[in-house]
Amino acid sequence: MHPVNYLPGPATVRENVRFARAQEPPGIEVYGEAVRKLKHLVGTEHELHILCGEGMVALDAAVCSLVEPGDDVLVITNGVFGSWFEDLVARHRGIPTVLACPWERPVSPATLDAFLRQTEKSFKVATLVHCDTPTGVLNDVRSLVSLLMRRGILTIVDSVSAAFATPLEMDAWGIDVLLLGSQKVLSCPTGLAMVAVSARAWAAIETRNTPIAGYYTNLLLFKGCVETGKFPYALPNSELAGLLAAINNIIQETPEALQKRHRTIAAAVRTGLQESGLRLFLDDGYSPTVTAFRIPEGVTAREIVADMQKLFNITITCGLDSVTDTVIRLGHLGENARVETTLFVLKALGAVFSRRGVPLRKDPGEVFFREYCKIVGINS
Repeated sequence: MHPVNYLPGPATVRENVRFARAQEPPGIEVYGEAVRKLKHLVGTEHELHILCGEGMVALDAAVCSLVEPGDDVLVITNGVFGSWFEDLVARHRGIPTVLACPWERPVSPATLDAFLRQTEKSFKVATLVHCDTPTGVLNDVRSLVSLLMRRGILTIVDSVSAAFATPLEMDAWGIDVLLLGSQKVLSCPTGLAMVAVSARAWAAIETRNTPIAGYYTNLLLFKGCVETGKFPYALPNSELAGLLAAINNIIQETPEALQKRHRTIAAAVRTGLQESGLRLFLDDGYSPTVTAFRIPEGVTAREIVADMQKLFNITITCGLDSVTDTVIRLGHLGENARVETTLFVLKALGAVFSRRGVPLRKDPGEVFFREYCKIVGINS
């Protein structure tokens, strides 16, 4: 049986991206074209740079370059990846203050506003995550950044798992450092990370009192490299070629159609799960890229994941951290977000629960397809 990937990343890679990676055209020209097109897609006129490494290298580079020893940094978190910023800040000798919010819903702008009004600290930087994939929660980045910007706080936004599938306007929203990855909605192999930096953030980086304690994660070494053609590392030509092909796939589909496809698939998946009797992990704030649901009594998440792999050659995954054993995540992002693939995954999911002696009220695949047809306006 052909393997099916339904992970919340890395997403399935389209064949034309694989083919492009085998061609290895000159890297400098491809790098420049990819940067120009990415800037347009995320709504920025600021510098954007492509780093060789998984998305975490972007997080590390942002904190390494912007945070100095002794800097107060506000870590806004309602999930696993949001909390990881605390460790990154501490490793670079910043002083993290964590605003921990419930995992079951987006960070409330009112909660952040109240916190900022009562705190006595003067934060230089705040970190937040657009979509925290362990739960699939989508935060209202625009509103949160607006509150922080009014107080002169620089913002680092991790949009690795949300960008391109949902509206994102770096300049219009006032984001200072935007972090992206190749392996999610772009549907490239894992291996590239992107960092866009505002003028405010560059000014803070350039006027540091202490040297940046990193080399590859020192964003100053990348500044102006598109114009000069001088890079602080050997360009990964094949990876860049694949990235450009993936960007062109989005442009050809159009960003609006891509976002609509993700919204439609995600909404139909949630309906399929809920009408079958499964409980979603979130109360609201659903991401168009990931859906997490709770496992009913009588079976574990690990058992369902293992059965999906063994019986149907479908790869899904459990939650992370405190919800590893009780939550399953479905990744309908990028090339995964196709109606045929999703229908197969949900039909298999219903069969696996039945084999485990936990029959569902309805077939989640059938409900998904009915809802999908209803949303797009065709008869099922």
